[in-house]
Amino acid sequence: MRREGARRVLGFVFGLWAFGVGTATVAVAQQSWDFYYGLGLKQLRNGDPRGAIESLMNALQKGPPPGPRRLAPSGQLINFFPYLYLAKAYLALKDCERARQMLETSVQMNEVPTDHPEYDLQFVPTRQSIQKACRRPEPESPKEPPPEPSPGPTPPPATASPPIEPSPAVRPAVPVEVLRQAVQLYRRGAYRDVVRLLAESQRTYELDDGAYFLLGCSLTAQYFWEGRRDRRLLREAQAYFQRVQTLPPGLQAIVPDLVSPKVREVYEAVRRTAGGE
Repeated sequence: MRREGARRVLGFVFGLWAFGVGTATVAVAQQSWDFYYGLGLKQLRNGDPRGAIESLMNALQKGPPPGPRRLAPSGQLINFFPYLYLAKAYLALKDCERARQMLETSVQMNEVPTDHPEYDLQFVPTRQSIQKACRRPEPESPKEPPPEPSPGPTPPPATASPPIEPSPAVRPAVPVEVLRQAVQLYRRGAYRDVVRLLAESQRTYELDDGAYFLLGCSLTAQYFWEGRRDRRLLREAQAYFQRVQTLPPGLQAIVPDLVSPKVREVYEAVRRTAGGE
């Protein structure tokens, strides 16, 4: 009888433990984005960059577009700068490539506005730390052999050549042919090819409003095509839409036929928020 009673007590205790573990697992899974964001910042301060990366990624997946004064489920307004702190975490792991990528994404999305206090307190020091720690070594220049002595009298000095004009800092505008090719790719549903084409063109040319619009449309269409799983695509698309000031008349005329209502709805929502057209 005593053994049977002990077994029942043990089974009851084990059941309570299993219930507690299961409840805790559900509770963690149901945490909101601001919980993961705060946890990531705490882990970063405590010297756990790997844990911080996991928490910040969860916050990105569950949270709103990054930026200042984002409304959390608790009702508080939170400065939500996950890409900035992901750059810090990757820098702590000496992963320079990802640290640069996170910081570049922060810049592209205007995550930390230049007039925000955190720009000088956090963003600028982080950028300087990445530039210092991740500076690429410069190749050594070959040593020149010593000059040979020239026989005979010294020739007269050569006439100084005129100084070379420095190349202009402003890059040329993206050619119309590139935009036409991007429109053709978009019509075929090759959204990734549009992004690749314009990203490569940006190395040589200055993108205009039409290019930013096509980039935003391609990323938004890819976001919907992939079942809305990767919210990073949507956030990048919104960042490009924010750069659009005025669509070129030729592109504006074909928008109803070219862009689906879903994609146009995202664009128009961003323009309303930005106070655009």
